[in-house]
Amino acid sequence: MNATGVNIGNGQLSIHLVLLLLSAFLTASDSGWKPVLTSSLLMLGAMTKPTVALPFYILFAVLHRRAALLTAAGYTVLTAFAMTFQQLDLIPLLQKMIERNAEVAAAGGYGNLHSWLGALNLSQLAMPLSFVFLAGLALWLFYNRKNNLWILLAVCALIARIWTYHRMYDDVLILFPMIALLRAALQFDLPNSRVAFVLLVFSVFLNLARLSNISELRYLLLTAAHQGCWIVMLAFFIRLAHRERIQVR
Repeated sequence: MNATGVNIGNGQLSIHLVLLLLSAFLTASDSGWKPVLTSSLLMLGAMTKPTVALPFYILFAVLHRRAALLTAAGYTVLTAFAMTFQQLDLIPLLQKMIERNAEVAAAGGYGNLHSWLGALNLSQLAMPLSFVFLAGLALWLFYNRKNNLWILLAVCALIARIWTYHRMYDDVLILFPMIALLRAALQFDLPNSRVAFVLLVFSVFLNLARLSNISELRYLLLTAAHQGCWIVMLAFFIRLAHRERIQVR
C-alpha cells in the first residue's frame, strides 16, 4: 500500500497500531485472566493514537467489557502520569489540542469529516459532529454485536479513517475492510461476493497508487476516488451486516 511507505517515511505509528488492534481482538476472551489482561494491554498500546483506535475501542467495550475496563483504567493512570510533566491542566490542554487539530485539519489531510467541513467553512461543527459519528457507531455496534467480527472491524476502520483529521499515512486502516472484502468474496454468496470482489480490486488499485509528488489534478482525482470507495464500502458492510442479522433470526 502507498500508505505503508508514507508511514515509514514520516515515522508514523499506523502500521504498528493496525497490528496491535488486530491482536487485541484475536486474543480477547471473556474466560481466564490471561487473555483479558493480554488483550487489554494490546488495546492500551493501540490507544497511543486515540484518533485511530477510539472507534475500535468502542467495539472492544461492546464485545469484551472486562478487558475494556482494564484498558480504560490503564489509560487513566498513564494520562495522570503524563499530566505531571505538563504546564497546563487537563481541560485547558484538551481545549488547546482541539484548537490545534482544527488548524491542522484546515491546512492538510483529506477524506475526513474535519477536512470536509473545513472546505465548507463549517469547521466549528467538526468536534460536535465527530462525537455524533462515534455515538452512532456505538449504537450500531451494540445492535450488531453478534455479527461477523470482520464486518464489525471493517466498519470501525472506515469510521476511524473518516471521523476526525487524518493524512494519507492513516490509509493503512483500509487494510481491515480489504480483508473483510476478500473474506466476503470467497464465500461465493452471489451477488454479495461479486460486489465484494469488485470493491476489493478497486481498493487494491487505489491503495497502490502514489498520492505524493504528483500533479494537483491527479491528486484530486485519486483522493476523490479513495473517499468514494470508502463510502461505498461502508454502505456495503452495513447492508451485509443487516442481511446476516436477518438470516440469524
